[in-house]
Amino acid sequence: MRRFQFPNAALLAGLAVLLSGCSGETPTAPGPVTPPGQGTPGSCTTLISLSATTDNPFAGSGSIVRATVTKNGIPVADGGSVQFSTTLGTFAENGLNAISKTTSGGVADVTVLSTNNGTAQVVAVYECARAQKNLQVQGVPDTGPVITSYTPTNGTCAGGDIVTINGVRLGNGTGVKVFFGGIEGSVTQSANTQIRVLTPARTLKNPTVPESVPVVVVVNGVSSPAAAVLFTYACIPDALKMSVSSITPTAGSPAGGDLVQILGRNFGTTIATTQVTFCGRSAQIVGLQDQLITVSSPTHILANPAVSEACDVVVTRDIGLVSQQSATAPRPFTYTGNGSGGVCNTDPTFFIASLTPTSGSPDGGTTVTLTGSGFGSNASLLRVDFGGTPATITNVSNTTIVVSTPRRALSSPNVPETVDVTVTDLGSQAQRCARVVSGFVYTALALDPVIYSSSPKTGPNDTSTRVSIFGTGFQFPMQVFLTGGTCGAQRVEAQVSDISLNTIVFKTPVAEAGNVCLANQLVDIVILNPSTGKTASCPACFKYYSCPTITSIAPGFGSYLGGTQVVITGHNFEDPATVGGGGTAWSPISVSSQQIIAVTAPLLVTGCADVAAAVLVNGTALSCPNAVGPIFTYYVKSASPFVTSVVPSVVNQGGGEVVTINGGNFIDPNMRVVLKLPSGAPVSIFPTTRTATQITFVTPPFRGAFAAEACTTSGGAAGTRNADTVIEMDVVNQTTTCSAIDQLTYHPSDITCRTGPLTITTTTLPNGIVATAYSQTVTASGGTGSYSFSLASGTLPAGLSLSASGTISGTPTASGTSTFTVSVSDGATSATKILSITIP
Repeated sequence: MRRFQFPNAALLAGLAVLLSGCSGETPTAPGPVTPPGQGTPGSCTTLISLSATTDNPFAGSGSIVRATVTKNGIPVADGGSVQFSTTLGTFAENGLNAISKTTSGGVADVTVLSTNNGTAQVVAVYECARAQKNLQVQGVPDTGPVITSYTPTNGTCAGGDIVTINGVRLGNGTGVKVFFGGIEGSVTQSANTQIRVLTPARTLKNPTVPESVPVVVVVNGVSSPAAAVLFTYACIPDALKMSVSSITPTAGSPAGGDLVQILGRNFGTTIATTQVTFCGRSAQIVGLQDQLITVSSPTHILANPAVSEACDVVVTRDIGLVSQQSATAPRPFTYTGNGSGGVCNTDPTFFIASLTPTSGSPDGGTTVTLTGSGFGSNASLLRVDFGGTPATITNVSNTTIVVSTPRRALSSPNVPETVDVTVTDLGSQAQRCARVVSGFVYTALALDPVIYSSSPKTGPNDTSTRVSIFGTGFQFPMQVFLTGGTCGAQRVEAQVSDISLNTIVFKTPVAEAGNVCLANQLVDIVILNPSTGKTASCPACFKYYSCPTITSIAPGFGSYLGGTQVVITGHNFEDPATVGGGGTAWSPISVSSQQIIAVTAPLLVTGCADVAAAVLVNGTALSCPNAVGPIFTYYVKSASPFVTSVVPSVVNQGGGEVVTINGGNFIDPNMRVVLKLPSGAPVSIFPTTRTATQITFVTPPFRGAFAAEACTTSGGAAGTRNADTVIEMDVVNQTTTCSAIDQLTYHPSDITCRTGPLTITTTTLPNGIVATAYSQTVTASGGTGSYSFSLASGTLPAGLSLSASGTISGTPTASGTSTFTVSVSDGATSATKILSITIP
């Protein structure tokens, strides 16, 4: 049940406009009626009025229908029962075509959904009253994005709620935006038929009153019609917010009936006001606490019985106003498929690293251990197939599965058959699986191993190299030996890490101490199956070598701009070689066994600080760790700019003068001169010319107030005037942020001595009399004291005039009021004043 509250008459009028004129609305009126369920007429004083958020919803979308119930003209008490029914579609609250909703604040709401076109006759009954409203369900438009439904339909004003929007032509992940009341949400997943979006925050006019807003999808600039159902924001305090923290178990049967526990908070304790859905279908609540709900999972029809499907789990608590809310757990519960369809969705965290053994009898029953990751611990959610036939799982952990192989009928008893081995996680959201192609051999015979090749063919003396042997007939167990070279007939056993029918992976023994006979030698690889005595060899298949070492570098420093030629001395260098330092790759220009000459690359500078790092050398064809050499320092701070002189050091106020800065380390193309004028942001100037020791630039006009100094006016009064002003001038390397600080002086163009700002002090003028002489002086203060007055605009009364000394005089000849503007100037600045004279 959804409650809406409107705080004032204006909002109530808005709802009336939204829901007025609804077709098919037939509210009851007071008068003699036959009460539903009763056979005798009586006097009914109950009235039901039906309204809807839209009278023309799209098929697949919904419309909220509200029943407003009064009795004797007064809203009915909370807790009354309104019986709703519809002739088309169902109610979203229970998936049926009939539902009972309790009143709150005199209203009860339901959401009508239909996937078919037509007329939905929605009927509401309360006691003796009955009302009907017809909704015309229309087809989905042929063009543009369309929202057919979304869930949940309410959330918190803080935003961040996950909303799933269903529809058509929703953009398939490109150019998609979703707006809630004109505010853009954050799209996290998008496809043509479904969008997942995080709601934006919204400031409510009244935090205690929920607000409902339209939802619109925009795809490449084309907007959908607003969703038929509005999204309701409510400011729910953190302490009251509903949330889902975990679900146990995370998988179950499509037949439903699994007991699932949902942990979280603020679920309430009344089953009548709490609902749980799996993939939109209602689950039966069998136990409810404020922090724990136990439900029986509903049935779910899988699109493909072989493929598992993950569902959103939504908990909705509906007790009206700001307490109405829902919490969505995205796809935490999986309805398990049977895994027989061969569908395989790979996941890098779910894999098979090895099988032991890799062959067995066609009679089955061979114990095989699969090693990998992501297997979990629940054998009932896993399926292991050998050639499409399930094996029997006897033990499972997150990294190992132990199975007993199934039987297999060989086409020919004397011909081994290889099969794929597949592990399927039936409880995962996307039914992930891991597969080893041709991973197991069914054979009744001992296999003859054959080596085709190995890779890599070289490796260092002092470190193990991971080598793969490729061939066929490899059968568990297998041993690998290295022999030949100065070892002669001596066999040095390697460590085998993986065996399959066609591949053996091993690590070479280190060519030191007791195995020093392998050092720098070209050796044979020999494999042996100790169970069958079968053997194979690969002559001259692996070469040991010495790794490079560094003894010295020169020079040990250089510019961050790169270009420094460095000589690196050492041993066992091979061409081609990789050289680096300070996180950059240098360019070798000469490589010999004991010397490399390389040119440093530019440093990616992150601040005004020198960067010191060891020089690293390796060979691109070698499987060696980097040879670590002495420290090379990139000069950054040490290459900071500095200033020795500024010519000229005093410039005029108007700017436009060329200034030369002498100094050093002006080496970067990103050099700038920054002037910190008294007003506004600092001015960054690109030099007109730049060398390593000299920069020229053109000054901008002065901005802001000059410094002031004491002076005496021509009239002998004490005053102040603009003085030379020193500003900070920085020479900045914008690449490194290193800078040099100096000064530049601006000389003002106006150095007039003033006692203060020039002001006309006269505020009013006396009235005059027609035919009677008039004389009045306008006064001023400030400035230089040498004043000249004039009439800036308007006219004086007829017969009067203004002198340069500020005297208005003459004999008025006519009555009236004249308004005019007087201007005064001291030769440098001016001021004005609006005055008036009335001649009665």
